[in-house]
Amino acid sequence: MKLALLPWAYATAAHSAASTISAVDSLVDWTGRVVTNNDDGTVDFDWIGVSARVNVVNASYVRVSLSTPQSRGSRFKSYVEDQGYLFYPQTEFFAESDPSMGIHTLYATNSPVQSSVAITLENVVGPQYNTGVTTVSSFITDGVFTELPPAKQFGGNDNRVIEFVGDSITAGTNIVHGDMELFCADAGVQSDGSQSYYSRLCHKLNAACSVIAVGGKCMMKECADVQKGDL
Repeated sequence: MKLALLPWAYATAAHSAASTISAVDSLVDWTGRVVTNNDDGTVDFDWIGVSARVNVVNASYVRVSLSTPQSRGSRFKSYVEDQGYLFYPQTEFFAESDPSMGIHTLYATNSPVQSSVAITLENVVGPQYNTGVTTVSSFITDGVFTELPPAKQFGGNDNRVIEFVGDSITAGTNIVHGDMELFCADAGVQSDGSQSYYSRLCHKLNAACSVIAVGGKCMMKECADVQKGDL
């Protein structure tokens, strides 16, 4: 029996091969508290709010290759520039130690978008949940990575830079906690930095933001056994 190929199969086969850039490539714009490893081209971090942004043209997908030593590490959201908004959520996923789960799709369409599109990856869970260090190795697309226009870079044309120093409220700890829940311990599932005021401001202003905030560690010594100055 002869199988008939659907039209999208021809389009997929005819499209260009994947292009990969390392996490330290100059085409990747980073913001937040990160460690850059130029020797192997990776970027390490565990702080909430750390974000990376890439720009692509003629792309039907953008993926990221990352790893963590934890069985279930930090949680991430990706945002795509589209529909009159600068950035809005596209997808969400956990980092995992399983090598087969090392590549995650940040953006996908049924056919390549020939115009310029910026994609952002954001870490939305703080290190208090034993998420471990996340290592980003590369970004992958079937289109072409291009330089981010100044207006789309973190900070924008006005080079807006903000540092947030806060506590659980800043980190978005239990921010999606149900009213009927009796316990605050949520293993990071009900915490979401992207819904915190710091993230809302950063997105609204397209600022380059750095966040020092951990749930359970307060600004004042009287608040808890460990204060912010101990971090």
